[in-house]
Amino acid sequence: FKFELELVVDDNCEVCPVAVEATAEIVAKHRNVTARFYNASYVEPPFEIDATPAFRINKKVMFTGIPTDSIGAYLSEKFRDAYLQTHPKLEWLLTRLKSFGERHGYRRNPNDTAFADIISKLLANIDAYGYPFCPCRPLKNVEGATAEQILEMNQDKVCPCPYVHTDIEKLGQCLCGLFWKEEKFREYIRRRAKEYAWVINEITEIQKELEELKTR
Repeated sequence: FKFELELVVDDNCEVCPVAVEATAEIVAKHRNVTARFYNASYVEPPFEIDATPAFRINKKVMFTGIPTDSIGAYLSEKFRDAYLQTHPKLEWLLTRLKSFGERHGYRRNPNDTAFADIISKLLANIDAYGYPFCPCRPLKNVEGATAEQILEMNQDKVCPCPYVHTDIEKLGQCLCGLFWKEEKFREYIRRRAKEYAWVINEITEIQKELEELKTR
């Protein structure tokens, strides 16, 4: 999988040198990343920006600014977002999983972060082996085996794998947490709604106050 990283800086930006250095390090360490640099003081940026440093990955994931610490973790998260949003097999995979879930009455993991992590691992297995092997079950692999041979040895681990139904009956979800039983899904939503009810109330009150301010 290839990443194209575009970085827009300007001469008056104090943190832009840090962004340039971090980008250069990423390109040096990862052969699948290429970068283009633009100085807005001299050239027109290739995408609309509000501030600098401004980033765009694979012409889709855009973000502005960079922390002065934990840069690696910050950029890693952005690259994962780009990987998920721009992977050529994403729509095929999601359609496949959605069709399976609807056919059997299963729900997908309601935690968006956990769900994205599982999808990312499935896509990584597609990149590595050609097939969406389940990330929670070790593969039988023989050095030098072709993609077809690996598939033949691990046919039962292609997601959705045949172990889903047994896992859901026992645990309420499959082993990797991708598919959930309807009852467990609803209970999770109820618990989270109760846990974060105060946040919803706060937002509602703020919205009311904003409307009153606009009226005044």
